[in-house]
Amino acid sequence: MNKGEEQNPVGCRVANRVTRDNLRLARQFIPGPMPRRMIEWLRSLSQEFGFSLKNGEIQFLNNSWYVTHTGLVRLARRKRCCGIHVEAVDSLCDSAAARYVLKATVYPSKSSSGFVGYGFQPGSWRRNAHCRNQGG
Repeated sequence: MNKGEEQNPVGCRVANRVTRDNLRLARQFIPGPMPRRMIEWLRSLSQEFGFSLKNGEIQFLNNSWYVTHTGLVRLARRKRCCGIHVEAVDSLCDSAAARYVLKATVYPSKSSSGFVGYGFQPGSWRRNAHCRNQGG
């Protein structure tokens, strides 16, 4: 594997196209100039994981990029993961305010105990499920 492939696991051409498309779309719906850290984070999500704004795999909320449920499922499929289990963390949820905290466990293989990521989901449960990985 050469250095370019390590930096762009989804493939250089695909990663570059997705990155360009994501930056173009982000500039269309985020008012004003984007801070450098937002651009770099979007570039990283695009190149390392192939997440696409156009396909609804990432969204911009509260000045941060978040991976959606769709993004997690598509990433799991691309990585040939065995399964994903997502559940609400009841102690941190507030249904009156439509605020939910989710725990996602990804199982890379049948024998794996999985790794966990936490995220929040604002608004309707069915409309936009968002998760942000907080470590493995």
